[in-house]
Order: sequence, then C-alpha cells, then structure tokens
Amino acid sequence: MKTKTTIKDIAREAGVSVATVSYVLNNKTEERISEETRKKVLQIVNLLDYTPNQSAKALATNRSRNIAVYLPSTAFPLKRSEQLYFMRELARLLQNREYRLLLLNADPGMQTDNADAIICYDIPKETFCLLGDRNFIPLLACDSRIDDPLFFQVLSDYGQMKAQADAYFEGRDYVLATLETMNLGVDRHLDGLFPNRFVIHTLQDLYALSGKRVLVTEDTLYQLLKDGCRILYLPSITAPKLEKLLDCLELAVSRVPMADHNIIVS
Repeated sequence: MKTKTTIKDIAREAGVSVATVSYVLNNKTEERISEETRKKVLQIVNLLDYTPNQSAKALATNRSRNIAVYLPSTAFPLKRSEQLYFMRELARLLQNREYRLLLLNADPGMQTDNADAIICYDIPKETFCLLGDRNFIPLLACDSRIDDPLFFQVLSDYGQMKAQADAYFEGRDYVLATLETMNLGVDRHLDGLFPNRFVIHTLQDLYALSGKRVLVTEDTLYQLLKDGCRILYLPSITAPKLEKLLDCLELAVSRVPMADHNIIVS
C-alpha cells in the first residue's frame, strides 16, 4: 500500500521548513518567500502527488487524457520537417494509449491548464526550465539533456550508434550528418563522440556530402541523402524509444517514484 505523502515529506525534499511549504500551498503573500523557493516547493508537490485535502485529491485524479507537446521555433524547413515527423510518430502511439495530442504555442512563457503533462522535443535546457516555472504538471524531455533528477529525459544511445557505425564502415572515416541541435548538452555529447560531425544549416550543405560515407539519425536527412551517399541510417526516433517515453509519461502522471529519470534507449 502506497504511503500517503505528508507536508513534512514535501519540506524535506525541498529543503525548507514545514511552515514554508504551508505558506506556499496557502498562497500566503505576507511571508517573504522567494519565487525560486515557491517554484521548487510546487514542483516537489507535483512530483510526489501531494494532495492537501479531498477536493484537491479529486481534482488530481480527473485526468484530461490530453498530452501537450512543445517544439522550439525554427525557420529552417528541414528542422520543421523532422519536428513534424516526430509529432506524427508520437501522435500514433498516443492514440493507441487513448491520449490526445496538443501542440503548444511556441512561447515557453505561456501556461497550459488542459493537459496532463508536457513532452518537450529537442529544446534548450533554459526553455525547459521556463516551461517548468510556468506549468506545474509533469514535464518530460525527449532528445534534450536536462540533467535534473526531478524530470525524465529520454535519449538515444549515441555511444551504441557510434559502435554500429564504426563496424559498418569497417574503421574507415565517415561523417555524422545532423540538423542543428537545439539542446547544448546533446550538441556537446555528439561533438565529443563523433570527430567528423557535419551540421547542416542550409539546403546547399547537403551537396558537400555527395559520395561520402555518412551516418544519419534523422529521417528527413535520410530521405534526402540516401541516393547520393554510402549511408547508414540509425533512426533516433523509433517506436521503442517513443513507447519508453510514454511509459515514463504515465509514471510521471501517476506520480510513481523512480530512482533514475535518465533513460537511454538503444
């Protein structure tokens, strides 16, 4: 039987006093509590599914079955195409689990009140934190390194991809071709693993890869390059990865405690 979360549990996890938690939950404006502390308390309340009274408990169990998705704004048509591919694949799996998909406005400062959770795809950590500051519902990161134990982050196993590419190209030089990555943590990780990474910023950049050995992980680039290169396609958007993302989502929505929120999918 699940132990009921208490206000003391919230205070301990947030590193504040019980009185501070009480002031935050009761919107006591006369107390001098920093905005940072208030947000941290509310995030812990959300994570542990703390419900201070029966009406709040009833509200917490009234799920909308709506899942919001946040995509960063981009002017590059190839990046938009890859975002659309992600949305299409995710929508299909969400429908299988009887969820509805909502696309959020590109402004990360806006608040959504009609979704059970927000999935963020390839976004900067700063943007993720801003969304978390505005929305006190479960927030999950896909293809973004957030490295915060409060939030699930679901990432591809690029180390395994490198091992597969090294074997496929039999030790000969090859290029990892990618679209621009919005998340700095993922960007640095790829640069560290692949010394010959080539980031495509314009359509003209595609011509530079003609005839070369190329590893791609994005469907958009695979469709454009498959006839002009010796190409290895190891997709970063796969059904098993998205299924794992939705498993994490359901754990987060149900407030099931997990020791590890860093999920690497092979």
